[in-house]
Order: sequence, then C-alpha cells, then structure tokens
Amino acid sequence: MKKLAVVALLSLIASLATPAHSAPAKPTNLAVSSTSPAGTATDQASATVTWTGSSNALTYAVSATAPGVTSINGSALSCAGTACTAVLAGMTGGADYSVIVTAVDNAGATTASDSFLFEARSIPFAPTVNAPTLNNGQVTLTWGTPDNGGQVISKYVISSSGFTSADVAANLNTFTTSNLNAGQAYIFRLVAVSSLGASEQAVFDSITFAAVPIVPGAPTASSAGSSITVSWVAPVSNGDAITSYSVFLLNNDGDDVGTPSTPSPAISTSLTLSNLTSGTYTLRVSAANRQGSSARSIASTPVVISSGALANKPVFSPSNLTSMDIGTDASLTATAPSGGQVAVAVAALPLNACTYSAGRVFAVASGTCTLTSTIPANSTFSAGTETRVITIKAAQSITFPPISDKFFPGAMTLAATSTSDLVVRYSVSGPCSVSGSLLSFSGVGSCTVTASQPGNNTFSAAQPRPQSFQISSASSQVGGSGGGGSGAGGSTGPTSPGTPGNIPKNPGGETGSGLAMPGAKVNAGSFKGYVAIYAKNHQGQRLSAKVGKDWVIVKSIPAAKNNLYRHVEFTGVGVRIQVRVFINGALQATIPLLTK
Repeated sequence: MKKLAVVALLSLIASLATPAHSAPAKPTNLAVSSTSPAGTATDQASATVTWTGSSNALTYAVSATAPGVTSINGSALSCAGTACTAVLAGMTGGADYSVIVTAVDNAGATTASDSFLFEARSIPFAPTVNAPTLNNGQVTLTWGTPDNGGQVISKYVISSSGFTSADVAANLNTFTTSNLNAGQAYIFRLVAVSSLGASEQAVFDSITFAAVPIVPGAPTASSAGSSITVSWVAPVSNGDAITSYSVFLLNNDGDDVGTPSTPSPAISTSLTLSNLTSGTYTLRVSAANRQGSSARSIASTPVVISSGALANKPVFSPSNLTSMDIGTDASLTATAPSGGQVAVAVAALPLNACTYSAGRVFAVASGTCTLTSTIPANSTFSAGTETRVITIKAAQSITFPPISDKFFPGAMTLAATSTSDLVVRYSVSGPCSVSGSLLSFSGVGSCTVTASQPGNNTFSAAQPRPQSFQISSASSQVGGSGGGGSGAGGSTGPTSPGTPGNIPKNPGGETGSGLAMPGAKVNAGSFKGYVAIYAKNHQGQRLSAKVGKDWVIVKSIPAAKNNLYRHVEFTGVGVRIQVRVFINGALQATIPLLTK
C-alpha cells in the first residue's frame, strides 16, 4: 500500500515538471505582388503572397480584407522548407487590402504575422456619364473620373457609329465635336484605359445633330387653263421637323415672277397658282425648319399656259382619300371635264408601298403612294394632269387595363400601351386630372380616362380607349358626421333599393316586424379601431350590415335613448373598408371608411 502511494506521488511530480505548450512562431518576411493579367475585370484582381514559415507550424491561413468589399481567403498554399506561397484571387481592383498570414500548429494554436497593405489591380471601372448637350452645332460630352482599378488611367476613348473614335487625355473629363452628320442619331460610348486595358463601356444618351433640310427634288408641275399645280416630295428634315415650304415661279428667261408662295398649310407638299398670264414657266421649291431654309430645288419641267384652251384637269374620287392602313384597299378613280379616258400611273416610295389596278389602290407597306392622272388635249380642252399622294401607314391599337374604383384623395400611374410603341396620351373628364401618365383624384364622382395615340408618319391613329370608374372619399359618410363614432346623421332612405345579388337578402333568416318612424336614418363611423353602425327611428326592424367581409345581424332593433341605436364592431386602426347597411333586407347606404 505504501509502495502504491509513492508511485502516484512520483507521477504527479513528473506531470508538474512537463513544460507548457507554446504557440507557433510568427510568420515573417510577408510580401504581396500583383499577378493580374491584361484585361483583368474589376472583380477578378489576383496576387501572390510569400512569407518565411514558422517553426512547429502545421499549416497557414491567408486572408485579405478591405473596407466595403468582400474578404478574400488565400488558396493554393505551399511551402518548400520555410519558403511559403499562396494565391489571392477575385479581389476588387483599386481596393486597399490588409493581408495577414496566420500560422496554426497541430494543437490549434495560432500566431498572426504583421499585416501587409496591398492595392489590387484591374482594368478601370466604367466612367459615369452625363447627358450630352448640343449647342451651336457642337456636341459636348462630360463624365466623372472613375476608380482606376489600382492602375493609372492613361487616356479615355470615345466612339460611336458613323464617328471616328477620339482619344481624350486622362486629366480631362469633357469632349466637344462638330464632326457630325446632320439628321443622324449618335450614341456615344466611353472607356477609360490603363496599362491593364480598357474599362467596360459607358453609354451616353442618343443625340441627333440638326441642320437645315436637304434640298427637295425637282417638283412636278402641270397646267390647267390659267392655273399651274405643283407638287413635290418632302425631303429629309435633318433632325428638325420641316415647318414650311416656299414655291418660286420662274418665267422662260429663268427670272422670278412675283414673290415666293407658301402652301396652306405651310407643310403641305402641293400648291396651285391661279390667274397666270400665257407663257412658259418652271417652278422651284425650298424647305425650312427651325435651323433655316434649304437651297432651291432644281427646276420642274417647263409648263405652258396657252391662250383660249379650256381647263381639263382630272378629278380624283373620293376627294378625301389621303391615307390608308397597310393591308387595306380602296376605290380611287379619276375623271376629266373633256370626258375622255384618264390614265392613272402609280409611283410608290419605297417601290412596294402600294399598287393600283382596276380603279383600286392596294396598301402594301409603309411609305407614300403617288398616283398621277393624265388626259390628252383635244380640239376643245387642253391636256390635264392631277396628282394624288396617299400616305400608307401601319394600323395600331391601344391596350388599356381596367381601372378599379378609387378613394379620394389619391393618385395612380396609368399603364396604357400601343402596339406601335408610340407614347399613349390621356384626357380626362370628371373629378380627376392627368399630367403625363399620372392621374390624380380631385374629388368624388365618376372619372373617365380616355387613352389615345394620334399616330405619325408610319402609324395611323389608334381607336381611343376610354375607362370609367368611381372615386369615393376615404373619410366621407352618408348624410352626416358619424366619423368620430358619435354622429347620428345618415341616409334618409334607401340609396339602392333591393339587395345586390352577391349579398344574402336576409342574413340571419328573419325579417323585422317594426315600421320605420319619420326621420329614419342609418350611418356608420369609426373611432379607436372600432366601426359603429347607427340606426335612428328603426325600432323593431331587422338590421343587417356588411362590414368589410363580415356580416352583423340584429334581428330586431331594440328601443334606445332618443331612438338612436348603435352597434359596435372592432376592426383595428387604418383599415379601408366599405360598410353596407340593410333594413329589413333593403340596402339603405354604402359607406366607405378608413378606420381611425
């Protein structure tokens, strides 16, 4: 027994003499170098970490942290003796990372190295661009300086379709050019460039460089009696809508006769000059927009006004056929005062826009269809010519979702669309107003919103689509106050006789036997999360009320002070509901409430 005690004592002394476990030594000589190749994306920067290993370290953990970005852990860790390496990948370019290597021994003890500050490198981030401006025939582009991705930005490059790309110095944030084609829409793109490559593109809003219209083509002219009718094709407007035309009459010597004439309306592409003296004339046309006027067109073929010839100008019928929808056909015939055979020739722009056969026009594609009728002269009548231009347009329609009943005050965004993708316009009638697509409620009653789309040179006007709905007051009550829970006002009689089909006529199964007294009223109000239903001078009658989705049934209204009965139901505060009150199965009032 004594021998066993001695052995235990020796074991205890031996355990006390065992030295305490020590953590691994701190990794040293920590270094980080970028390995990002050219074209590295802003979220794919990479680097190699090297350090001198620690004694008795089993493994290492490598981490890189930076404010505002995701932390990165090292991978592909390896050591050759004490020379250790690891890889950091998926870093954010331009971010300043704090890199730390932590040694871990077989007991789980750790020792961290000193931190190493490293800026990750990638291509620059895309610049932030502003809306382009157009002034005095010049376009100016501006942008903000982007994060450089850890590399110095060497330049910016601006490009666009139809525009020779331009380099901009890295210290500038603006570029101005006038080397643009009139009437062409430009979408400029901007990249920042560093030694690792170009950033992603930043795209400016589209902009169109406007100029005076191009010169119209030679007009077509014809005479009838003492009049000359001239017509022409609208030229390209060069980015700004044409506002007017001027028609110049020239004599056989090429001199102007009188002052230029303007058609009515000013953008019409035909004009008749009357009461001209005999002679030979030519005509020229110029077009104008807000930028100015084009040069004159080349002259028409000569037109002769003869003495004594009777006018023989053909007449198209019907007279109002000036536009058609694609896929339709219409009758169009021409007659002349001489009664002779009138020939009709068609010129389509583009070539397949329309066809003409057996007195009918067939609309095939968007464009213009010019039909020229001619009749030769005879011993009594002069030769005559008349032109009809028909615009061929695509049909369009409007989709306008139904609008449910609303509460006042309030507003909503309208969501009608057209199959042409042209902007839908709105008009309203009733206690409502519209600005753009925002519809605002200005009172109670019926509001009608009509969606329309007038069309353009390519699309016909769409059939208007009206939508009507009711606007109710969120705090209104029928016939009196009641909103605070104490009023006794209300309806003086049924507002909608009978019972709607979706409401049981006699919820509860019985019919009251009392008779309404003079001055009978019903009402509803709200206070402290409760809905109160009032019935005055209805003793002995059956009260049914639908509060939201729930029914309240009082089979026989009891007598009450001042003949005013009140029933209270809890709903909670801020609930928008409708209270429908019935007496003996007949609807007396529908009251919208926002519970207080």
